[in-house]
Amino acid sequence: MPLQIPQWLVLSGISPQAVMLYCLYQVSIAASRRAIRSATDIPESRDDIAAALHLDDVAQVDAAHRELIAIGAVEEIKETDETGCVTTVIGINELSPIQRAEDDARDRQLAEQRAAALQEPSVSQDPPGYVYLIREAVSRLVKIGYSANVTKRHKVLQNSNPNQLDLLWHTPGDLELEGMLMERFKKRRVRGEWFDFGKLDPVKEVRRALEQIQAKNPSVAI
Repeated sequence: MPLQIPQWLVLSGISPQAVMLYCLYQVSIAASRRAIRSATDIPESRDDIAAALHLDDVAQVDAAHRELIAIGAVEEIKETDETGCVTTVIGINELSPIQRAEDDARDRQLAEQRAAALQEPSVSQDPPGYVYLIREAVSRLVKIGYSANVTKRHKVLQNSNPNQLDLLWHTPGDLELEGMLMERFKKRRVRGEWFDFGKLDPVKEVRRALEQIQAKNPSVAI
């Protein structure tokens, strides 16, 4: 499984142990999403992680973990299952805090434009642009977005992301349709316009959602 270490992480000055732990987290998260984890593939306990990284003890694992937390490369996320049981899972960030702030600012700007557009009467029955799906190759997160020029938007996003972004799919649509899809998949939202579809095929899921949306709203163009 190929690994891509963000340049900002390497330049952050963290220890080699922290970089190795980041890579292990990458492999572990990617493996769990692809359902290929086994007892012998990925170390899970702190002792096993220390052994896999050739560290002296778990204290070094904890120290490396704290380094990653401090620079924003790793997050501890609380998840609650249907029974109310709370567990802590590790989330990794391919983008630096500055890059994420810039991405969030763009998302807020698009949201403001979307809200303004919904308040203005439409002067044309033709969709002014496209709703698209773009997937980040390492995290496998999928962006549901809208743009008048999908190719240009893809390039802009790629320029600010150290990992490969793949344009999965697009269809004629407007900001209203984008908003409907975001509302439909809000439980899968990770941040802003980025969603985690897990083992599901995002294109199939979105197409199915579009069919249901159009069935209830025949005026929606797909």
